[in-house]
Amino acid sequence: MPVPPPSVEPIDQRPQLRVAAAIALASALCLLPLQALTVDARQLPALLVIYVIHAALAGFALMASFTGLGARHGDGLGLLFALGLASNLLLYLYLLPYAVPTYPSLMSSAFTTLLIAGVVFFSWSARRTTLVGVLICAGFALVGAKLGQQGLPMAPFVSTLCWVAIGAALAVACARATGPAFSRRRSTSSSYDPNCSTRSNCT
Repeated sequence: MPVPPPSVEPIDQRPQLRVAAAIALASALCLLPLQALTVDARQLPALLVIYVIHAALAGFALMASFTGLGARHGDGLGLLFALGLASNLLLYLYLLPYAVPTYPSLMSSAFTTLLIAGVVFFSWSARRTTLVGVLICAGFALVGAKLGQQGLPMAPFVSTLCWVAIGAALAVACARATGPAFSRRRSTSSSYDPNCSTRSNCT
């Protein structure tokens, strides 16, 4: 009688989610004081809103990483966490446009870091990385076009969008390069039987 293939259990991604959330919180603690000193006083409330949302997303992800919800849905939580951070960056771009075009590399670097973190921490496939990258580029283009209609110069947004697209392509390349290694790790994790003392006993 043929033996049915073992069911593939999802990899517990709580450690990765925990580390990613901790890094997000630490980055907020480091950047908020610096930005609070450099923005105009009238822009401070908007800046605080951005960081409150950022801290709420990271705090939720961190707490979820210690629960059964994180164990069962770690992959989905990681994706939602990344999409939430990306959406918050776009909100930052919209609410504080005068602070962003001066430093376009910061925005493109943030999105590139976010996409590569998805590949490294959550083992994103090339397809998922492409989808998230396209959504980020589309969101950035829409926000940039909206701000352009309000009279802001478009050149900084166009150049930043190009770098965001390059960063997304780099993240997809990383996903393709690391995909086989992640697949082997999943296969090894799903086929491991802790009751087997030696490999010969498991055949």
